[in-house]
Amino acid sequence: MADRKVLKEIILPSGKKAVFYNGKGKDLFEAMLKGTKGEFLLWHLIAQLVEIEGEKFVLEDFYEMDLFDVLAIQATFGELFGSFLSSLEKISSPSQNTQGGQLAN
Repeated sequence: MADRKVLKEIILPSGKKAVFYNGKGKDLFEAMLKGTKGEFLLWHLIAQLVEIEGEKFVLEDFYEMDLFDVLAIQATFGELFGSFLSSLEKISSPSQNTQGGQLAN
C-alpha cells in the first residue's frame, strides 16, 4: 500500500505495529464482494485498509489474533471511520429494515 496515505500508525498490545490507510471506493466494493452481511463487511474492510507488521491479512486472520489486538484495531478503525460505521449499523440492523420478518417499505 505504498501509494496510499497513512492515516494512523499504532502499536498493538502485542507489540506489533498496525498501519491504517486511507481507503478508496474500490476497497469498499471489494469488501462488499467478500462479505454480504453488514457485520462481516466491517471486518473485510478493515482487512483491506490495515497492515500489521507490513503485511496484509484477511478476515480469518482475526480469529487467531490476540483479542486485545483485535479490539485495538476495531477501536482505532472506529475513530478514523466512525461516520461510516454508524451508517453501516443502520444498514445491517435487521430491526431497521424489517417489520415482522418482512422488508419494511
